[in-house]
Amino acid sequence: AKDVVRLLRVLGVESAHLVGLSLGGMVALQLALDYPMAVAGLVLADTMPGLPPELAAMGREAIAFIENNPMRAVAQARITNAFSPAVNPDVRDYFIDQV
Repeated sequence: AKDVVRLLRVLGVESAHLVGLSLGGMVALQLALDYPMAVAGLVLADTMPGLPPELAAMGREAIAFIENNPMRAVAQARITNAFSPAVNPDVRDYFIDQV
């Protein structure tokens, strides 16, 4: 959330309409809580306000993976896990490239 608000400031954006999907929704919600004046509107999709305590270890592992790998590796892991093995590999690769 701090990185996003810093980016907004560098871009000269006083407030923005934010859309957060999945983990991005958690980031957008945290930004809205920490920096309410920076948020003109908020759309949260397929997200939750945080992880329940029993999933905290899994959350830390996911964050560590994201922080310690290039975006291509993150996209490949997440998209591959999200699709059935029956999905055409070209379709899966297209989405990995888009991310």
